[in-house]
Amino acid sequence: MKAPQFWYEPNTWKAKFLYPLGYFYNLLTLLRGKLAKPQSYSCLTICIGNLNVGGTGKTPTTIALAQHFLKKGLQVHVVSRGYKGKFQGTFLVDPQKHKSDEVGDEPLLMSEFTSVWVSNKRKNGIAAAIPFFLLFETHTDVNSDIKRGSSPTSSDLCFCGSTKNVP
Repeated sequence: MKAPQFWYEPNTWKAKFLYPLGYFYNLLTLLRGKLAKPQSYSCLTICIGNLNVGGTGKTPTTIALAQHFLKKGLQVHVVSRGYKGKFQGTFLVDPQKHKSDEVGDEPLLMSEFTSVWVSNKRKNGIAAAIPFFLLFETHTDVNSDIKRGSSPTSSDLCFCGSTKNVP
């Protein structure tokens, strides 16, 4: 998915029309950040997120990092929300048992390389994987945890995936 060209054209009617909406969204994000209470966990965690919708390389990066740490002898678990998956709750993905429409295509792919927990509530997925080194991947349009500074992680990686400058 590509960003619309008008995003990069100054002073168009579309930009002027969307400005109040962007301002309001920014205010809500700031308020959410002020009210958020960051959590900490007893395992090392890395959040892999994005600023753009899809195609920024989160899944391949997650797989590469998992393989790197697995080669170092660490037990690595990934937590994902299972975008477009039908299952609810928190569970460990079994690539022999689950299908992509049940758990989401990216968790199923990543489960071929390491353990993957799907949870519609991230904190529950992290709690299930706590005894292990943890990577989690987010599938939101804007990684709000990174943006508001409340990510429950030791490290954050954020991918822009754009040839344009990000303000």
